[in-house]
Amino acid sequence: MSTGMAAWMSSATRRHRPCRRPSHDGKLKAILDVIRVVCANAEADLAAQPAPHMTRPREAKKLVTNLLAAPCNVAVTGDAIHIRLAPAANRSERVAIGHLFTSFNARGLSLLMAT
Repeated sequence: MSTGMAAWMSSATRRHRPCRRPSHDGKLKAILDVIRVVCANAEADLAAQPAPHMTRPREAKKLVTNLLAAPCNVAVTGDAIHIRLAPAANRSERVAIGHLFTSFNARGLSLLMAT
């Protein structure tokens, strides 16, 4: 390795030190902890719906994570929001996703429109 490359790697290593986790005051930390717990519970509840329809139900949380990170197209009309997702999923996961979305549609959710 040339001395120039070694010097560059040394300076790059010094510049990219691992970040310390920011410290928060007590109130903000409590709020962040509550948000983390609520998100974890929501993820677990959401993962419980497709799990019975999967060949590997233990991977339901990963399915939900992949679903939320999937690329999508969103179209908003006067009476509906249409979302077309393109998740990376195998056949049984796609069946489980279909059941999950069917249960969403069966709830009859409505848009709140500002007047």
